[in-house]
Amino acid sequence: MNIAEVMAFLLDRSVVGLPAASLADVFDRLIWCMDDNGREIESFKFEWLFSDDRRKVEVALYMSETFHFDNVAAFENCFERIINVWPDLEPKCIEVLNSWKFERD
Repeated sequence: MNIAEVMAFLLDRSVVGLPAASLADVFDRLIWCMDDNGREIESFKFEWLFSDDRRKVEVALYMSETFHFDNVAAFENCFERIINVWPDLEPKCIEVLNSWKFERD
């Protein structure tokens, strides 16, 4: 079983009502356990941000061990799409972007 299958399995089998932040925390912890320093998890997190599956997007947004993008334009483009589809996720998108900006200052 590869990491994509593990992540999908955990997502599919998570308890109904489990907050996205809780599952994101599991994935963030796995980053530190992997021999590739979480690069593969990071790749799927990035993929999930562009998913049409709200749950995947939410979990990816709540992952906090690595940043989603390298520049503000990439953040804004992705988050604009997310906000257009799920306006209620705007506060989390703004929080993530502001956190990134703070780390860069």
